[in-house]
Amino acid sequence: MSNMKIKVDPVIVKRLLMRIDPLFFTYEESKQNKERQSYFSKHYDVVTEFLFKHVLKLVYEQDAEIEDTLTSMQLGILNAYVTALTGIGKNSFVFNEFQSKDFDLTRYSTLYDFDFQEFHYQQNAFKEHSDENFIEKPYRLHLNHNWVRLFDLEGHFRYSTQSSLSHHLIDKLSEHASDKVDQLIPHHFVEGPDNDKKVEGGYLYDYRLDANGLEQQLDELKSRYRDYLGELKAQLDDAFDEDSECAVYLQESDIETEHHLNVIIKNAHTAKFITFKNYLQDCQQFLKTNEQIECLYQIELKKLDNFINDNYHDVMENLDTKIILLKQKTKIILSPDAIEDMAKIRDGDEK
Repeated sequence: MSNMKIKVDPVIVKRLLMRIDPLFFTYEESKQNKERQSYFSKHYDVVTEFLFKHVLKLVYEQDAEIEDTLTSMQLGILNAYVTALTGIGKNSFVFNEFQSKDFDLTRYSTLYDFDFQEFHYQQNAFKEHSDENFIEKPYRLHLNHNWVRLFDLEGHFRYSTQSSLSHHLIDKLSEHASDKVDQLIPHHFVEGPDNDKKVEGGYLYDYRLDANGLEQQLDELKSRYRDYLGELKAQLDDAFDEDSECAVYLQESDIETEHHLNVIIKNAHTAKFITFKNYLQDCQQFLKTNEQIECLYQIELKKLDNFINDNYHDVMENLDTKIILLKQKTKIILSPDAIEDMAKIRDGDEK
């Protein structure tokens, strides 16, 4: 499949904006950015039919599922135009995640302002709904793979993520730890007796871990490395927060028609200088080489490998498997729609 980079025709975007609101270009920029964010959700059929006709050269059928109708390239083109329509600032920045109806990105002057509020919103939610004694944490840059859509400095459409440097490193280390433990104690999931059993609300998802009799050792080793990474995450958060250096790392990757740009930001201090109005331009002034990240990763990787190796031998030699820790059982119930979506994903992987 072609890796063609996607640009949009600004004339078509302008025509669409005027189609939705003939007075759009009489507004001040601040009002334009405030209003355009909701144009796709409020005028879904109008926007989609317009883009099908003038960009994709297709007939739009309101009842059809777009994902089933379009190729991945066509869907990317559609998303590019929707991003140009609704995004704010020089890069047409859009959070590609569910937001409340009253969400307005123009309320936040900087990325720091958004992240600070998001961090405390989530902390308050955990505090309200947690059954255990909640330990409030101090604010550290919270960005955790926020999905974004935007246009790069050359005007090409990009899918993107935002992450703090600590989140990025811990995610890579966690992925490595999972693979390493799988090599040390091979395991896989097998279907349980109640899988697909119909219950109120949907169907039971019943799979259990099979480690050829080493399930307890596997659970213990996983628990230990997860605790290790949790403590390391807190240490990295504090270390980067205390460092006054501003740093941004950009990592590019292409998957078929999707051009990804991963934006990694060192600390909250850096986020204070990054606006949504000039997002990538602001990032550029603090750009550092990806070799610096790789160096940090390799240092922590060696420590993690030593930890896992030591604990693997300890678990295999000294774990008392007669002691079984009590765990609360959790039932996972899938709705019929979720099962259908999983089937679509599986079918897509098999093609």
